Amino acid sequence: MSVKGGYFIGETFQNIRRNFLMAASAILTVAISLALLGSVLLIRQWTDTIVGRWRGNVEINVFLRNDASEPQIQAVQSKISSIPDVKEFRYVSKEEALTEFQEMFKDKKDLVENVGPGVLPASFRITLKDPEEADAVGDQIKGLPGVDEVQYASQTIKRLTAITNWVTAGMAFFVAIFAIAAVLLIANTIRLAVFARRKEIGIMKLVGATNWFVRVPFMLEGLLTGFIGSVLAFAGIYGLAMLTRRVQSLAPIFDAAVGTGAAIETGLILVVFGIGVGILGSGIALRRFLDV
Repeated sequence: MSVKGGYFIGETFQNIRRNFLMAASAILTVAISLALLGSVLLIRQWTDTIVGRWRGNVEINVFLRNDASEPQIQAVQSKISSIPDVKEFRYVSKEEALTEFQEMFKDKKDLVENVGPGVLPASFRITLKDPEEADAVGDQIKGLPGVDEVQYASQTIKRLTAITNWVTAGMAFFVAIFAIAAVLLIANTIRLAVFARRKEIGIMKLVGATNWFVRVPFMLEGLLTGFIGSVLAFAGIYGLAMLTRRVQSLAPIFDAAVGTGAAIETGLILVVFGIGVGILGSGIALRRFLDV
């Protein structure tokens, strides 16, 4: 058994050496296709995390006009309290808004000094029971006397989701193209290996070698090609995950860095896909070009 194992491994590496450029091209194509697939998975996870956090903290800000009268403010408050989808709300006076602004930008003295009392409007901040109802709630408040503007993150979330869907769809298309190219390249590499050893294979069959004994080195070659490509993709994806952590440190608003665990999980998926692509490519080649 160990002799057969050593023979198979030796023949596998010998086949790769004989067609090194083709094998290298196949490995690179596998790596690119799987890196794109891994990027799609990580980007999707990253944006889903961001969108999920934003959805969970959707807050409607109802900014009041500077000349809003007390009866108008009371009417807006009464309207908000009557909406069933409102979980809670609070009134933020001009003075409170200024205090919050000064605290938020305390490190930027020039900015704080240019914002005086009365510049920031009073507002109502509303938390919803269901963030999906932001549009419906906002529409009920817009146009009320004394209301200047209604802002919420719903539209931003929808735009981000739409962009993410387009990006992932586009990347998935290229993943499919590169995956097909990888399978064909692996198949062609195996075909060349079979052609180079056609006489040897004929002799092996004459002396009683089984079909599987002849096929195994070529199957291992395809598997190894896919595996090496997937490992390269794994390394790239891990680097991308670390990059998201760097982005998080530079821009805390994107508090959704891909963790090491998620990167490793994605990498393992890529390894499985890589091995599958390699086996598929070698299977196609052996079925078409190896007559045993």
